[in-house]
Amino acid sequence: NINVLTNTTTIAVATGATGSITGNMSFSNAAHRLDAADASGITFNSPSVFTQGTGCTGSVFTASGTDNAIVFASGSTFNQLDGANPFAKPQPASKVVFNAGSLFHFQVPSSDPSFSGRTYADFQFSGSGTPSLTTGANSVSIDNLTISTGTLNFNMTAAPGHSIKGNINVALGATLNFAPASAGTVSLSGSAVQTITNNGTLSFGANHTLAINNASGVTLNSSVIITNVLAMNSGNLIIGNNDLIAGSITGGTPTSYIVTNGNGRLTRQNVNTLVLFPIGTTTTFNPLTIGNGTNPSTLNYSVKVDVGFTAAIIANANLAINRTWYVTSSATPTGSVNIGFYYTGTPATDAGSLFSVAPATVDHGIFLPLGYGWNVNQTGLTQVPFGGSMYVASTTVSSFLGTFDFPMVIGNLGAILSTPRLVELSAQKINNTAQLNWTNNTNTLFKEVLIERSATGRSFETITTVSNNTLTYTDNKLLAGTNYYRIKVIDINGRISYSAIAAIINSNNGFDIVSLMPNIVTTTAQLNIAAAKKTKLNISIADVTGRTITKQLYSLIAGSNRFDVNVAHLSAGVYYITGVTTEGDIKTLRFVKQ
Repeated sequence: NINVLTNTTTIAVATGATGSITGNMSFSNAAHRLDAADASGITFNSPSVFTQGTGCTGSVFTASGTDNAIVFASGSTFNQLDGANPFAKPQPASKVVFNAGSLFHFQVPSSDPSFSGRTYADFQFSGSGTPSLTTGANSVSIDNLTISTGTLNFNMTAAPGHSIKGNINVALGATLNFAPASAGTVSLSGSAVQTITNNGTLSFGANHTLAINNASGVTLNSSVIITNVLAMNSGNLIIGNNDLIAGSITGGTPTSYIVTNGNGRLTRQNVNTLVLFPIGTTTTFNPLTIGNGTNPSTLNYSVKVDVGFTAAIIANANLAINRTWYVTSSATPTGSVNIGFYYTGTPATDAGSLFSVAPATVDHGIFLPLGYGWNVNQTGLTQVPFGGSMYVASTTVSSFLGTFDFPMVIGNLGAILSTPRLVELSAQKINNTAQLNWTNNTNTLFKEVLIERSATGRSFETITTVSNNTLTYTDNKLLAGTNYYRIKVIDINGRISYSAIAAIINSNNGFDIVSLMPNIVTTTAQLNIAAAKKTKLNISIADVTGRTITKQLYSLIAGSNRFDVNVAHLSAGVYYITGVTTEGDIKTLRFVKQ
């Protein structure tokens, strides 16, 4: 530790000599310096830590002399609490080299780190005071970017763009804004899978482009809103259970698309012309296009695609399309909607006996394998080869009636064109049984009515089949923990519909937030809660900083409970809805307000 106040000290390694450091070194209280005459003259090895402490002003490695004199090897750390940037010289020259695996931890209050034309390994920002700002047009390269405290405004502009090769992590209470004053691009261009995790505030501004340039892919661990452009250039963006909102998307190919492998959805904002939703499963590219015609430009669409039938259900499943598309809109369109579904076939066998087109009745339908071709059952779609092994099934919809999802069908137009036949399912816990009640909002006669149950809310199995006119059922064989129920109906044309999910908890205490629908909320959402017993529940909504915005007290019955929650007053962003019972049980669910 060199911390003398009255004199400055310089440690200099002469020509032909080297310095090797594996412990800790700290300079503070005055402008002390460390320098070497030769390139790589001083190396900080793992697990060494160098700290430029309070009062050590200026460039600690000197602003003159040989370039690249100081090397931070993998496993070493440079903590900067004061002073000027460690590169010392005008870019691209530099006195210091950060090798992969090293960490630069910037902790200078109310100060801006140097990014323009600089190369870091891992960069950690722990800011305080005035938010920090990075500007410039020369490319910056960073491996892992971590924002621990404070606000960093990443406002780098111009081509060829700036590179983050590792993970982005924003801690609770911290803020990272990508908000250049003019066009700027950050490229996620690592060689291993990268992740984006936001527990604080993460924003991408109106002039910013986020580019995916990683063949190994990028994974979202949090919901993200990209106001401007998402460029899909190379590799997949895997969103899992997180929502992705984008103003515009470029690219999208079988080698670079958005993987909707969970409950998360891709939302494109302000759709009014034909646009591509470049989505797919973990194995295949299954995009769709939506053209909103004369509808208002403020309309947003949220989509995902999932795997449908499996080999155990359909013969020749290796040839099956086996996909379900889910589509919801932020409002009911006022004009025609053009929709196209894209999927991969096998041209050598599918061509020639490709498709038979059903009557013009537009409803959801099922693609079933028919020899080596495909039969389109009750879809009203026009289908043609699109190029290579890709096909497109398209239609023009003049009446967009709803925003409902029907899983386990292929080419699911029912998700956007049909009203549900079962509008309400309730479940009440009575002694050690589940009492189910449901309603039929039409006089439709069903071929089959099946009661399905799940222990997870995802994989359902049929527990019984009931008659068409039956509207109640008692389950006497409850599973331990939470029991999820839904009603599946099949009409005389083979079309499938599902009720909403209801749940009960088979235990003495506890509750669960089953769902908040829709996934992306605009004005009002329906909160679906299962409770083990009659109790009071305090519901609060908080923003990403933890600030509570609203509170409401609800009375729960033993079984399923549904309440409308008004979020019209909330600004766009990510929020947390938390329930706390009088017994102290706590559950939290994250949602996106659009």
